[in-house]
Amino acid sequence: MLAFAGERVQAMLPRPLSLSDFVRWRYGSAVQYFVAFILVVNTLIGLMSEFSTMSSIWHSFVKATPYPIVVVIGVATLAYTAYGGLLISIVTDQFQGVFATGLLLILVGYLAIWFPRDLPPFPHDQLGATAAGWNTVFTLPTSMIASSFFSEAMWQRVWAAESRTALHRGAMLAAILISLAIGVLGLTGLLSTWAFDLHPSVDSDSPMANLYTFYVLGDNQYSWVGALIIVLAVTMNMSAIDSAMNALTCIISANFFRNKSLSFTRVLVIALSVPMIVVAAHPSRMVCGGHGGQTDTT
Repeated sequence: MLAFAGERVQAMLPRPLSLSDFVRWRYGSAVQYFVAFILVVNTLIGLMSEFSTMSSIWHSFVKATPYPIVVVIGVATLAYTAYGGLLISIVTDQFQGVFATGLLLILVGYLAIWFPRDLPPFPHDQLGATAAGWNTVFTLPTSMIASSFFSEAMWQRVWAAESRTALHRGAMLAAILISLAIGVLGLTGLLSTWAFDLHPSVDSDSPMANLYTFYVLGDNQYSWVGALIIVLAVTMNMSAIDSAMNALTCIISANFFRNKSLSFTRVLVIALSVPMIVVAAHPSRMVCGGHGGQTDTT
C-alpha cells in the first residue's frame, strides 16, 4: 500500500522529503504541522517500545539492571546513525533479516535437540471463534496500517527507491517475506505459551507474554545458547531503533527546523531520546505486547 501510495505522491510532488511535504502541498501548513506532530508522536512511541523490549528482556530474562544496556544501545545507535544516516539504516535493516533468520534457526535447533517432548495438553478451550479473536482480526491490521502510514521510517524507504520497478519489486518481496516471518514467529509465540507450563520455577505472573519464547530455554538461558540469542536480539533491536532515529531526524528537519543544520537536529533527537530511554528502562513501567515482531509500550 505504501509503495503504490508513494508512487502517486511522487507523481504529484517529484522530490518530497517527508510525508508532511506532500500534506503541506496538498492541504496547507496547518494540516502539515498536525501530521508532523502525529509522525513525531508515533515515532517516539515506536522508539520507546524498542528500548522497552530490550529493557524487559534484560530485566526479566537476564536478571540484570536494564539501564546500562538500554543506554549503551541508545548511544551506539545514535553514534552510527549520525555518521551514516539513512544509508546505514538500510544496511542494518538487511542485517536484521539475516539475524532474524539466525535467531529462528537457533531456536528451532534447540527445540529439536534439547526441548522435552512431554508437553502438557493443548488448551482446547481457546480454540475456535472468540470475541478476543475477532477483536484482534479487526484491530491489529487497522493499527498496523495506521502505524505504517504515519511512520516516516517507512516513507523514507519509498523516497530512497532507485526506480518505480525497484519500488514495486521491493514492496512485493518485503510483503511476502514479512508475512512469512510474522506467521512463523507468531507460531513460535503460540508454541511457547503452550510449553510455558513446563517451567514452574518461573512465576507465570511476572514475565511478559512476549518473553515466553526466551523462557522456554529454561536453565539454558544462561548458557552459550542464551547468550547468542541475546546478542541477536540486541542487534535486531538496534536496527529498528536506528530507523526510528533517522525518521525523527527527517520529520524534525523537514517540518520544524528547515533552516537549521543537521547537527542541530541530531542533538534535538538525542534530547528526545533521553526520556524514552528513562521511561523504557524502568522495570515497573514496562508493559510490552508483541504484534508480529514489533512491540507496543504503554
